[in-house]
Amino acid sequence: MMEWLINAPVWIQTPLVFLALFVVCTVLALVWQVIALRIFPASAEEKRVHGALTLRELWASRSTNPASDKQED
Repeated sequence: MMEWLINAPVWIQTPLVFLALFVVCTVLALVWQVIALRIFPASAEEKRVHGALTLRELWASRSTNPASDKQED
């Protein structure tokens, strides 16, 4: 069943291996970050310095009118 992949040329196997490693490492990093934030929750000072930590907070903090953020010369 997987013989086509095993017998495939290296130029096909290499990007597939990198893609698989990227996906696995990304998932592991997200899981470790969630675990770390549950063990060591961010203090109020850290939240203030680093900004929003959740997607809900990030969406809530988005500007509704980006043109108003520009400074006038």
